[in-house]
Amino acid sequence: MVVERPWGERVLASRTKMGLTQKEFAKRLGCSKQIIYKWEQMLPRPYSVLADWFIKVEAQIDQMDDEEARRWLGPIEPEEF
Repeated sequence: MVVERPWGERVLASRTKMGLTQKEFAKRLGCSKQIIYKWEQMLPRPYSVLADWFIKVEAQIDQMDDEEARRWLGPIEPEEF
């Protein structure tokens, strides 16, 4: 049985792999720093277009090594998926 990591842990892992602050990550995602903070505080996974889009970005980040993830600049546009 595969156990999915908690939502907040997934957001934090992606953000830190990219070497970004909450504010920088929020700007890249097109949301507020408060949303990133709430997500990382292990609140339940939000059901929204932004959350669905993050899952797609997360999949790309997970394929990269740490250095590559820090250099990656996108595409980070919700409209592109």
